[in-house]
Amino acid sequence: MQLFKYKYIISLSLILGLSSCSRNNLNLNPHDQLSQGTFWKTQQDGQLALTGCYHTLATGYFNMNNFAAWDALTDDSWTLENDIGAQSAMIAPITSTTGGIITGFYNTTYKAIGVCNYFLDNIGSVDVPASQLDEWKAEVLFLRSFYYFYLTQFYGDVPLTLHSYTLSDSLLPKSPKADVENQILGDLNTAIQSLPDQAYTDGHVVKGTALMLKAKIALYDNNFQDAASLTSQIMQSGTFSLYPDYYTLFLTKGQGADNKEIMFSVRYLSPNDENQSNIQWGWYLGVSPFQNLVDAYECTDGLPITQSPLYNPAQPYSNRDPRLNATIVVPGSSYGFGPDGAAKWDQRRVLIQSPLLYNIRKYVDSTIQGVSASQHCENDVVIFRYADVLLSYAEAQNENSGPDASVYQAVNDVRTRPSVNLPPLASGLSQAQMRDTIRHERRIELAFESQRWLDLKRWNLGVEKIGAIGTDQSPVKYVFLPNNYLWPFPQSEIDYYKAHGHDLGQNPGY
Repeated sequence: MQLFKYKYIISLSLILGLSSCSRNNLNLNPHDQLSQGTFWKTQQDGQLALTGCYHTLATGYFNMNNFAAWDALTDDSWTLENDIGAQSAMIAPITSTTGGIITGFYNTTYKAIGVCNYFLDNIGSVDVPASQLDEWKAEVLFLRSFYYFYLTQFYGDVPLTLHSYTLSDSLLPKSPKADVENQILGDLNTAIQSLPDQAYTDGHVVKGTALMLKAKIALYDNNFQDAASLTSQIMQSGTFSLYPDYYTLFLTKGQGADNKEIMFSVRYLSPNDENQSNIQWGWYLGVSPFQNLVDAYECTDGLPITQSPLYNPAQPYSNRDPRLNATIVVPGSSYGFGPDGAAKWDQRRVLIQSPLLYNIRKYVDSTIQGVSASQHCENDVVIFRYADVLLSYAEAQNENSGPDASVYQAVNDVRTRPSVNLPPLASGLSQAQMRDTIRHERRIELAFESQRWLDLKRWNLGVEKIGAIGTDQSPVKYVFLPNNYLWPFPQSEIDYYKAHGHDLGQNPGY
């Protein structure tokens, strides 16, 4: 592959340029750098290289300044500044030159896989106890599996490389998605044997993290029995639990050691590794939720706005699911960043295009006063969390055997989180009704957490939901075609293969 020829250099520069880490914490503030000639020898070298692998999460589309914009590829929102190229991807048919995340994800993810492969090829030279070596390998096997999971979801059949790629190596053909998933599952099974069975508190993946990735693969493949079994295993372990405050779950002040909900995240640490979540999603108006998403939030009696007597069109944001105001800035609300930290959203709303009315609040700490101060944020990007485990279990178990008591319990646990406190679900739901309920709950609970596109894809609802977004919701009608369930391979990659006498092959419809 064209991008593979850079992997050795990329891997080395990332690993040698980053800081050390330990089981106590990922140290994201580098103090020194090492030369290649003295590397892969000591425990410190191994820790430094491991941090290089984790750092790949923050250099691609999983970093804080990109993550929330994934939902602008769906029926949930629009991106004013074309973040991650989402606007370009939605307003015209996708092509192999669309750019942004559509083609860029392929390149950045293979670079990350290259870093992981370089680590796995060399870490055996480091002089540490075998148990430490196995744990480090397990963490990186998870990271590589995580990246391949997303590649198969977005592109289907993809090249599978498990070792460092050099200039003398032949270009790799695509491997069937099933073969890639078999490799992922095998690597995860190996990793699970060596990962600690404990809560995720220090930035290092744990056994539950790997089990959740296995569960996602099963769920997305409609293997509901395995998905239910794997998520049930996580639930029964008692290792993870819901964090009481939904809003602060996504802010620095809610991401301490007492948060047992987070299972995997992209970590930040001031002053050398900060993000701009407040600026990107607050001040720059990076994501503008659609009206249909706002309307999907129930009233506090657990009924939709079309049925609840609590809904008042004159005060449409009162008596609503508390997750609405924790996720979205609505007209009439304070939104921070003014001289006194209490500027009104209506003063800023004039900058977004009609018919948009809203801004994202999730990831934005509105208690930080002043625009300049809000540039220095260190809240982590939450990728896996326990609420997703509960909803995944509920979906898999409902599909597998219907809406039994455990399905109700899992959904109700999410809905009755102390800061949400919605009524439990009504009894007597059919399997189809429970399916719709769970899908609704996933949309609300996991909004702007990169879940919506993958959910619509596996439910085969992309054309129906995304393709229905018109100018009553968005400044421009959205385009989503049946072939868009898989993205095209970058044209540069297709051309590189052809120039070297090989045919990578393009996905159908491109």
